[in-house]
Amino acid sequence: MDMDIPAIARNQTRTGRRVNYDPDAIHEWLGTKPPKRPTLTPVPVNGHKPNIDHPLVRTALQKRLDELGHMAANSGRNAELNKAAAYLGRFPIPRPQLRDMLIDACQANGVLTEDGQRQCDATITSGFAKADKDGPRTLDELNHLVIEVDPHKLQPKPELETLEQNFWTARQSLQLIHQAALSRMASPWAVLACCAARILSLVPPAITLPAIIGGPGSLNWFAAISAKSGGGKGAAMAVAAKLVDAEIIVRGIGSGEGMIEAYRRSAKEEEDYVESVLFSIDEIDSLGAMGGRSGQTTMAILRQGFSGEKLGYSYRGRQSETVPAHTYRMTVVASVQPERAGVLFDDAGGGTPQRFMWFPGRDKRITAQPPNWPTDHGRERVLPLIARMDLGTGTIAVPPIVPQTIRQARAASMSGDDNALDSHALYCREKFAYALSYMDGRTEIDEDDWQLSGIAATVSDWCRAKAQEGYQSGKHRQSRERGSLRAIENDERELVEQETYSKHIQRLIAWVIKELKDDGPLTTGALNRNLQSRDRPRLGPALTAATERGLIVLVEGKWELS
Repeated sequence: MDMDIPAIARNQTRTGRRVNYDPDAIHEWLGTKPPKRPTLTPVPVNGHKPNIDHPLVRTALQKRLDELGHMAANSGRNAELNKAAAYLGRFPIPRPQLRDMLIDACQANGVLTEDGQRQCDATITSGFAKADKDGPRTLDELNHLVIEVDPHKLQPKPELETLEQNFWTARQSLQLIHQAALSRMASPWAVLACCAARILSLVPPAITLPAIIGGPGSLNWFAAISAKSGGGKGAAMAVAAKLVDAEIIVRGIGSGEGMIEAYRRSAKEEEDYVESVLFSIDEIDSLGAMGGRSGQTTMAILRQGFSGEKLGYSYRGRQSETVPAHTYRMTVVASVQPERAGVLFDDAGGGTPQRFMWFPGRDKRITAQPPNWPTDHGRERVLPLIARMDLGTGTIAVPPIVPQTIRQARAASMSGDDNALDSHALYCREKFAYALSYMDGRTEIDEDDWQLSGIAATVSDWCRAKAQEGYQSGKHRQSRERGSLRAIENDERELVEQETYSKHIQRLIAWVIKELKDDGPLTTGALNRNLQSRDRPRLGPALTAATERGLIVLVEGKWELS
């Protein structure tokens, strides 16, 4: 029976670029009998199927990508890229997906920008060539493979309750904050941070820390509350507002110019000036959005404000609107989702994340049966406020251990023994120590304040490290997702190309068979002359495929039907 060409095409299958189709259907269309073929026994292939979900594969992949992505400039990044490609290329990971992941790591460490896409691709290809030479690792081999792990990562990480020591029981003021926070189902550390920001907002800017390094130190202080979305900053701010019951100007973050204007130095009368503002950042993305706009100075104003430096405009016509140094109080409380903390961590070179103390926005001690708010003679207790006139003026007194510790750290820093993210840690701690003394009803820092602020600084380091870990984990997950998506796109594009090529070859096979059936044996040249020019490059593969399937044979230089 006759069969039309589209029906033949519908019977086709595909393997790579080689066309496989149903030869029996073509013989049925031609009215011929297919030749007898020997039965072939499948031979197992000594290789492996892609299996990126194997635990050892994922461990090896994550470890090498992390190491590559965190490499600094001038540290042999291109050589390490080649080694990573050679090492990971032996694992059962689809090459297109692996290449995209390696490119993302190159983008993270900066070598993609410096060397360019072509150089990185060439280095990866070279690594893959070595992997092919060494041979793949089968899953059986993986079961016996030991992946090197940083021994520090095997040590149990300290829990928050361990780091706290006796912090919450050391003073009645801290016991009050702790119980009040849990009673309203808010993180005690987040509430403490908000209380500290509100208290420091009440301290006149003329009150400064002693000039240990450089000039007098400002009490302007920043806190980052780290938690996932809905992590409790709003609840913490509400509890702190009840505990520190005072009129405080709270503003959302805006442009650098907007932050300067919040202090109203353009007002005609000096009594109209605004002395203190607590800037509240509900989502750290908003800070990134402002800082990312062309010409914005938000990040610079934050850095200057932390140290109490002069704020102002450098362009003509607005020089009179500057805010002189140590004439304003700036405190900041920001809600930070770790995966979106890039606006802070990526500005470590500018010094932004170093100016924040970090506190957890969630706490496992929050339960569905919270304690009651502490009371005194039937009235809910709050933190006592010190009258402005009793705060005094000038320099705050500190115990000898404070300048001693700060000077030792400064000397070590000048010798190159420091951590970039800890460059302002003691300055933040000193400011926080004053907030603790205020909560205790005092206006001078003592050794107990310094010791307790050290515990808070340890919690801050722990919280910041967890936030940074969450940020890096989010970056790598996004890189893997982008790599997977690009791999899928590449596969789909390749699939479309293969299907298109297959259709062209199938059409040419049907055309060759029809030509031979109508006009008898024909040479390759004769077939080529009858083809359109666009199909001539595919004639050879079509003749080869038809020959392999026993549809046509070459007899004395001419093609004829089998």
